[in-house]
Amino acid sequence: MNPLEENSLDMAVKSSKACLEKANLDAKDIDRIVYIAYNPETFVPPAAIALHHHLGCKDEVISKNMNVNCVGMLIASIETYYLMQSMKHIKNCLIVQSEYTSVLGDPYQSTPYIFSDSSTAVILSKSDLGNARIIDYCVETHSHDLEGLKGPKHGFTHFIANKNVEEYYIDMPGGAAESEFVAQTIKRLLEKNQVDISDIKGFFFSQCSYTYLTEVRELLDVAKEKVFYYADQTGYTGASSPFVALEFAMNEGKVKAGDLCMFWTSGAGVEHAFVLMYI
Repeated sequence: MNPLEENSLDMAVKSSKACLEKANLDAKDIDRIVYIAYNPETFVPPAAIALHHHLGCKDEVISKNMNVNCVGMLIASIETYYLMQSMKHIKNCLIVQSEYTSVLGDPYQSTPYIFSDSSTAVILSKSDLGNARIIDYCVETHSHDLEGLKGPKHGFTHFIANKNVEEYYIDMPGGAAESEFVAQTIKRLLEKNQVDISDIKGFFFSQCSYTYLTEVRELLDVAKEKVFYYADQTGYTGASSPFVALEFAMNEGKVKAGDLCMFWTSGAGVEHAFVLMYI
């Protein structure tokens, strides 16, 4: 985006309209909106409500903002999937990540060059067609390092009182990757559901670090061509990164509807989400 002419809400509207068109749906068909962002264009009103307005959705819609950092889109998908199962009247849900992340990094450090400003929209729909469904999921929160990746550095109260923009920048510490934990959790999830790892057609992991992704792949002993990485083309898109990788892989014919796939990503704090699903 051009920050002089656009903002993250503009991107969210564009990606949502493109997704609706691709799904052959009208905005009036949407029953729930989840808007995922660390720094949405507005907190009041919630960006989800602004998106609802700009799309022209019906009144009977649950609209909410969600911020669980880079794990947001997987968490939203898990919650929405099971909500749809329990509430018969909810048939189509729009999940949108839209983030102006490059502004979060100190321009004199490497951080802003990792991130890309991006928006990704996904629609979950009830259907009697196909085999798409979540088989199982696992979410774990390891809250042992709250200072490792923090923004604003001293909290919003201090940031507002001091009006120092540098407090808003996020540093990217090296940190110890939890590759062993990630690999073992995936193995447990597959064993629990009696799924052989060879049956997985695609692994869609966090695109934040190629090294981290490679470590997990090697611990799982999975062929390189089954674990997809596209951040060298897109930059790191935050919460949507596994879904961006899925879109690329599907467009290239490397996976298709009905394939069994494994998703994993993590967010600052640290929180991990794993989802085993037929796409």
